[in-house]
Amino acid sequence: MPARADRDVKQNVEAELHCHPHVDETHIVVEVLRGAVRLHGYVRNLFDKYGAEDAVRRVAGVTAIVNDIIVRSAMAADAGAAC
Repeated sequence: MPARADRDVKQNVEAELHCHPHVDETHIVVEVLRGAVRLHGYVRNLFDKYGAEDAVRRVAGVTAIVNDIIVRSAMAADAGAAC
């Protein structure tokens, strides 16, 4: 089976994250290189961080996942914005 184009994998990962009912993907950035997916950005809790990773696992063509998402609580995000 031929490898899927990185562009296609990225689009499918982004769609899967968008459709996942328990993940707020607003601040998640997806990068794909030869099927390896890197997630970075930030979310509000661990459920979103690992939920995003689980969603990516369902996408055909993903060969590896690097989850560099940072968990930033709502309080920490608000405090950072006030500085």
